[in-house]
Amino acid sequence: MKKLLLILIVFAAACSAPTNKTEFNQIEYFKSESKDRVFCIYTTSTDKEEISNYARTLMHTSGKTTIAFFYNEKAKRCKKPQY
Repeated sequence: MKKLLLILIVFAAACSAPTNKTEFNQIEYFKSESKDRVFCIYTTSTDKEEISNYARTLMHTSGKTTIAFFYNEKAKRCKKPQY
């Protein structure tokens, strides 16, 4: 009985532990008549590989342009180029 109780406590603790699951939320989407696509996506990730893997799952048409912009709260602001 004590072992079963211990297993249940460990299981409950594991289920309630916070997870660091990455979020991907599509903010905007555009598809032209010629089937070119643009995605704007908010993510909590800063891992380039994870973002690339997600981008590969987006809808696309072979031979057409698909662009995905990813944003997060840690994104650096771009400065205007100096000419």
